[in-house]
Amino acid sequence: MARPATIVPRFAGDGYGPGDSVEGVLEALEPVERLRSMNAYLRYLDRSPDFAGAVTHDAVEPLHEGPLAKGQEIPFELRLPDDALPNWDDPSTDGMATLSWSLVLETDVAQGLDKTITHAVPVHPDAAGWSGPELPAEPRT
Repeated sequence: MARPATIVPRFAGDGYGPGDSVEGVLEALEPVERLRSMNAYLRYLDRSPDFAGAVTHDAVEPLHEGPLAKGQEIPFELRLPDDALPNWDDPSTDGMATLSWSLVLETDVAQGLDKTITHAVPVHPDAAGWSGPELPAEPRT
């Protein structure tokens, strides 16, 4: 059962594209008194009912060390690669698979469960420079 995240991002931009710096602040919605450290990763996630995979493109290790007070903000900045692939989350394939950019936080908690928290990165679908596989010239049969 998933719990609501206790550390949430506020992105500085409405949408990002290839080569952009994904930046903002992480806000603690409640105290995390036993937090030892937190790492941040910008990952391209591949999810389907039978598979989940990810490729890390940028990281900050550690992003923060020590406890967090309620309302405390931690700035972050991670860069999308210049040749970034676009998100894929189409209604026609809903339930089959998604490809998406995510901000992934990994926490090390003393005498507690370490957590991995994944937040979707807002991407601008029409940003110039999105690369990806070209459509085949002829329909496949």
